[in-house]
Amino acid sequence: MTRRKIAELVIGVALLAMVVSLARFLTGPNFNRYVRQRIIAELENVTGGSVELKGLRWNLSKLEFEARDLTIHGLEAPNELPYAHLDALHVRAKLISLLEHRIGLRQLVAERPLVHIIVYPDGSTNQPVPKIRRESHGSPIDRLFDLAVDRLELRNGELFWNDQRMPLNLTANDVAVGVSYAPGGHRYDGQLNVGKLDGQFRDYRPVSSNAEVRFSLGPKEIELKALRWSSQNTRLEASGRVTDLLNPKVEIAYNLIVDLRQAGAIARVRQLQGGEMEVHGQGAYSLRDFSSAGKVFFRDLDWRQPGIALTNVNLGSDFSVTRKRLSLAQIDGRVLGGSIEGSLEITNWLASAPKQPVEQPQTGVAKVRFEGVDLERALAANPRSGRAWLGVALGNMIEGNLAKAQGQLETALIYMPKQLGTWNTLAWVHILQNDLDAAERTLQKSLAIYRLLNSFLSQNFWRARRRTWRKLHRPCRARKVLRSRTEDGT
Repeated sequence: MTRRKIAELVIGVALLAMVVSLARFLTGPNFNRYVRQRIIAELENVTGGSVELKGLRWNLSKLEFEARDLTIHGLEAPNELPYAHLDALHVRAKLISLLEHRIGLRQLVAERPLVHIIVYPDGSTNQPVPKIRRESHGSPIDRLFDLAVDRLELRNGELFWNDQRMPLNLTANDVAVGVSYAPGGHRYDGQLNVGKLDGQFRDYRPVSSNAEVRFSLGPKEIELKALRWSSQNTRLEASGRVTDLLNPKVEIAYNLIVDLRQAGAIARVRQLQGGEMEVHGQGAYSLRDFSSAGKVFFRDLDWRQPGIALTNVNLGSDFSVTRKRLSLAQIDGRVLGGSIEGSLEITNWLASAPKQPVEQPQTGVAKVRFEGVDLERALAANPRSGRAWLGVALGNMIEGNLAKAQGQLETALIYMPKQLGTWNTLAWVHILQNDLDAAERTLQKSLAIYRLLNSFLSQNFWRARRRTWRKLHRPCRARKVLRSRTEDGT
């Protein structure tokens, strides 16, 4: 063997030994301890809290990391729930720069995340202050981190705000978060962008959306600088602030556009076939009360159900809503080829909502004026509905158009000939028209139908009663067995 081959063999063995040693070091307890301590130090600098990390595992070939029992203690007492906690954190990374605080992740899954916010009587919170090191010529604002996540999942989480407990579950794609800290005002400034947010409320259909949020977190105030949320053709823009964190008071201004066809599909309201709702308003919310006021517009509203169709409905109104009162003022619009004006006020309107204590009865006052409305256009959805013809006929009776009401009542009787109320209404129309002979014939038909139905119901009643009597007095098998055992003395 030549000297050259011997040298190559020695170098190869040395390189292999270095790779094996490096692999053992990277997977050994000493390096694990070093990485864990470095992560704890970075988290303590960024959050300002005391950090505990019980376990850390990784697979460098796949850039996969798993942290167990991660806890961040804030300014709360030792016997209280910590500021933040994770049972497990699963991470698949694509770029990590701890020195420049830039993190790029393919996936981040948090198991049972817990966030605990305490607001003390003086307005301060248990939120810790970051440990920022700045040179004398440095910027007054320090960038804490920039995080980009392809897929984010929060599973079985909880948010505690004093004694209020709220679920924290989320699935989102293409998430980007950037947070800065301004020590002079003890304020966090941040921006959140979500490319796709999947959510579901109660038993409604799931909704996919995207969002952009710019916010500022101060020691005694939260400012929502801008919120933009959209899902298909539904859009929300809002801004506001939260003050008095001990008893939160929310002030918000918003613009909302709702695609009613999409809303009907999500809420499983099949009658809502199309249209658009636009709302411009301002509101205030506290733990005891809420209020909102502004303007609402409905454009090309399409509502269809068996027997009636409302299409191309356009309405506008001023609205005002509180916990006890809902009012619509200066209603103005077009419906069924005519115009509508009026107002509506409902007191104790939440009494009809589920799980709401009924303290006082719900009452309401509506003042509506129609002009030039073609009620027959509402029958386009189902011209064979007798009840719809009856409703249109009653509308014409109110307007004094008796001849038209008579024809519509006669049409209604074609589709429901045994409806006594319709026969009696037609008789009243004849009486108002001074056609007493027709009224008498109509009442005779109504009486004949009444007798027929009464006879039918009576026969069915006695048949049902006889069947029930036979079932109650029919000897059952258990009764026979018991009688035979009694006779045998067993």
